[in-house]
Amino acid sequence: MRTTTLLTFTLWSLALVLSVGCTDEGQSCEITEGMWSYDPCGRGCYCADPVGEPVEIGEIGICRAKSDTAQNIETPDAPLRAEEGRRKGESCDFDHQCHSFLVCNPRGSCAQPAGPGELCDRDLQCSPDQGLVCHELAGECGRPQHDGGRCVRDVECVTPLFCNLVLRSCETPRNAGEPCDHDSMCASGLACPIPLDPSLARSCETAFGGAVGDACDSDIQCGVGLQCDVWPPRRCEPI
Repeated sequence: MRTTTLLTFTLWSLALVLSVGCTDEGQSCEITEGMWSYDPCGRGCYCADPVGEPVEIGEIGICRAKSDTAQNIETPDAPLRAEEGRRKGESCDFDHQCHSFLVCNPRGSCAQPAGPGELCDRDLQCSPDQGLVCHELAGECGRPQHDGGRCVRDVECVTPLFCNLVLRSCETPRNAGEPCDHDSMCASGLACPIPLDPSLARSCETAFGGAVGDACDSDIQCGVGLQCDVWPPRRCEPI
């Protein structure tokens, strides 16, 4: 009798779990460092990006039911979009809801990737065939900017320019000895290492110069055979 009661309770509990679905459907979520085995969404959910893929550490997504994209999660080579997705002009919330080669535009409808001057809020909405990116300040698709062009991200500038986040303009990479805040501000072959003396300002220096134990925030700042530890305090360590 006791065994039968326990079996009945177990089956009932399993049925309840399966029937609940995603308890936090549609809520925002974020994966942070230290959460490798923890998903912030509730039972039956996972934290997904706009195309339905699980987000990486540091990214913000939306809680979705695991059953929505079970095929994509369990089979790495599975297509991101269904062959019979929503057609052009139909409403959407995410790109994966639209038919192949269509994206979900800022107006919430499936459409072809946008051309120059058309609205966007992320790069995927802009035509890759035309080499366009989403210029966030203008909220429009366009080609990467040249020196002096407006920007908020390096990708909005032509290579090898970087985006000066203070001036919000594209600039030419800096030479050795010039001040910097991150590696992309320095010319090819240079990096922006963290000084051993915290009272000193950062400046562009020859890349791959850091020794074991030196402070770093990217691999390029460490010497040959070394890498920058991903966990703070970040230091150069053997590969």
